[in-house]
Formats: sequence, C-alpha cells, structure tokens
Amino acid sequence: MLAKALLLTVSAFLLVVGVPNLIAAIWMAIGQPIYDDLESGKSVSQEDFNLLVESREAAIALTDDAEAYADLAVAHYVGGELPGKFEKAIEASRLSLERKPVDAFTWQNLALISLYVPNRRDEALQAWRTSYALGKYSPDLYHVRFFIGTVLYRDLTPEDHELLMGDVNRAYARNRHEFRQYARANNLLEWAKFLLRDPEKTKFLTPG
Repeated sequence: MLAKALLLTVSAFLLVVGVPNLIAAIWMAIGQPIYDDLESGKSVSQEDFNLLVESREAAIALTDDAEAYADLAVAHYVGGELPGKFEKAIEASRLSLERKPVDAFTWQNLALISLYVPNRRDEALQAWRTSYALGKYSPDLYHVRFFIGTVLYRDLTPEDHELLMGDVNRAYARNRHEFRQYARANNLLEWAKFLLRDPEKTKFLTPG
C-alpha cells in the first residue's frame, strides 16, 4: 500500500510539474526558428516577431524560465519598432539573470542593450565586466565584447584595457578572417589595429 501511495504521489507530481514544462518546451520550439533568424540578422516579418514574443511569454507564464527571458530580451533588442523596446529588453535580461546569474552571454547582452538607453552607462560597464568574470575565454563573446569595450573605452580602467586587448587577440588568433570581417562590418578596423598593436596584424587588417 505504501508503494502504491508513493507511486500515486509521484505520478501526481509529474502531472503537475511535467505537463507545464512540456507545454513550455513546445512554445520554445515554436519560436526557435524565428529566434535563430533574428539573431543571425535575417529579415523577420512583424507577424513572426509577434509570434516569437508570444512564444517566450507563454513559456515564461508556464515555467518562469531564464532562457525564455533571455530570448525575449534579444527579441526586443533586435526586432520590432515598439517604443521603449530597449527598456523592455533590459528588464527581460535582468529577470533572466535573477534566475540564472552565471550566464555570461546574458550579461554581455545586458551590457550591449544598456548602451542604447540614457544613463545606463555604469550598468553597461558592470555587466561587461561580469561577462568577463563568468566567460573570459568564451569564443562566442569575443566580438561583441570588443564592440562594447570600444564604446565604453573612456571609462575603462587599465585592468579593463587588458581584458579588452585579450578578447581582441584571442578573436584574431581564433579566426583572423572572421575577425577582420566583423571589424570591417562594424567600423572597428582602426580600433582593432590600435588594440592589437602588431605590425603584421595591422598589415592583415588594412584593406588592400
């Protein structure tokens, strides 16, 4: 009887907890192709953008998931033309970090988004530093952290300069062609040369 009662209790628990998680996962899957297109820079229709936001909000309502909040932040930042979209992206990033404070990618995104909102420079700087503390050697963060660092450069300490130069050198060493392409697309070639401080690397980065 005890085993049967335990089985019923476990089954009831899985029914209550498992079903919302399953439905939330379905909502996340529905919006994933749109999120991937948005993050890669592809054009997304307003209808698809609305579906992405709806899918993440539905998942959050069911599971209060950090990843869904992080995706919602990216959606507000990259897509749509709604008033206050950067503030919404910041709020979603904060909510994600409350639930998963060790996510270096979300800290990086919070730093990036904060650059677009007045009086958020200090928050951007602290978020940028935290992304290093949690993911100093994460290759996926090198390029964007490089961009953020150039915007914040006048506020950086000598220790911050070392972090920034480390990112730039590691990005160059990892794939110099990809790094040059990113720097050129974002008007960062002169910054790259300044931070690399190497004649051979400068020669490679200088358009022929």
